[in-house]
Amino acid sequence: MKKVYLFIVAMLSSITAFAQFSGSGTGTSDDPYLIYNENQLAQLGNFLNQTGVYFKLQKDLDLSTWISENNPSQGWLPIGVESQPFKGIFNGNNHKLSGIYINRGSSDVVGFFGFLNGATVSDLTLEVSTIVGNSKVGVLAGTAESSTIRG
Repeated sequence: MKKVYLFIVAMLSSITAFAQFSGSGTGTSDDPYLIYNENQLAQLGNFLNQTGVYFKLQKDLDLSTWISENNPSQGWLPIGVESQPFKGIFNGNNHKLSGIYINRGSSDVVGFFGFLNGATVSDLTLEVSTIVGNSKVGVLAGTAESSTIRG
C-alpha cells in the first residue's frame, strides 16, 4: 500500500511541476524555461516567491491581441505583488514585448512586473501603450527591491 501511495504522490508532483510551465526547459541556468508565446509569458506568474528559476524569451511578442482576448478592461496582470514577488531570472534575450496595456487604477505596484525582489531582468525592451495604477507604478516594475536590471 505504501508503494501505491508513494507512486501517486510522485505522479501528482510531476503533474504539478509540468502544469507550472507549458513550454520547454527545466528552469535551470543551463536549461531555462523558453518563452515562445504570450501564454507562456503569463505563466511567469506561476513562479512567484521562487528563487533560482530561469526564463529566456525566444522572440518578440505583441501582447495586444492576447490582452484583448483575456482581459480587455484591466489589461496585463502585473507579475508579482509584495507578499508574492517575482524572484526569478528573466533574460529578455534582446527581444521586445509590445502592446502592453495595464488599467488598474485602484492597484498598487503596477508595471509589467508588479513586484520584483531579488530578481534579475536583463536585455528586454518594453513598448507600452498605457499603464495606470494607484501608486508605485512603472513600466518594467512597480517596485524592484534587491534586484538587478540591466540591458
